[in-house]
Amino acid sequence: MTQFTYQRGAEGDHLDAVEQILHTSFGLTRDSATQRWKDLSTDQLRLLLEDGRPVATLAMLPMGHWFGGRCVGAGGVNAVGVGPADRGGGRARRLMELALRELHDQGVPLSSLYPANDTLYRHCGYERAGARWEAELPLTDLRVDSG
Repeated sequence: MTQFTYQRGAEGDHLDAVEQILHTSFGLTRDSATQRWKDLSTDQLRLLLEDGRPVATLAMLPMGHWFGGRCVGAGGVNAVGVGPADRGGGRARRLMELALRELHDQGVPLSSLYPANDTLYRHCGYERAGARWEAELPLTDLRVDSG
């Protein structure tokens, strides 16, 4: 029977596995994948281990969202990846569920991410929210009403 374990942080051979997962999941070069995980603190990494072998990873970034002039804590989910050989078995969903449980247990009220896979994240309770609008025009196009 397959044994799944959720692990906070990574070191040694597990860091090599994170690099490989990032490399294959996001089409990064090996150097880019190495730099990506080095940009993250190892305690931000979360792993799903299958019989002791890392099969999925994500990064949990502490952040906040402002509501009514007050910052509300949030866990930013980043770099969710499953290696090609391990896809299709619900591993990403399991990892997300465990990460969200961790946030809940810590009393963190919100989680946010930029979704690349709406189906996965909607199964985990996320929904699209928010918008950013930007308009540009040359200042010379603005007319000043003198009256």
